[in-house]
Amino acid sequence: MHYFHTIADQALIGGRGQYAGSHAYLKQVRDRAAVMTYETVDETMAVYGPAAQCIARINEVYAQSGIDQLVCWFNAGGMIPHRDVMATMERFAANVMPAVRGLGER
Repeated sequence: MHYFHTIADQALIGGRGQYAGSHAYLKQVRDRAAVMTYETVDETMAVYGPAAQCIARINEVYAQSGIDQLVCWFNAGGMIPHRDVMATMERFAANVMPAVRGLGER
């Protein structure tokens, strides 16, 4: 939740940008982030837990939406020590990525 509070604060700083839609876009980001709840993140965008659980969740999301790319934030809130983030990334690369790579090609 720290991440969403941070981006809401950053969106407040943004003003009218280079193009007409930037201010409206920042307002949308700010409004969405301001009402974001843990439950919403958990239900709609979170993938976490042991490798088998992550693999199952990614497969479930793929089956529902057909996504072909996944953006991973291993320290979205910026509050996890670097060594722990690196260890998590290494486990994800070794244990999860091989199982979900090429989902759209199966």
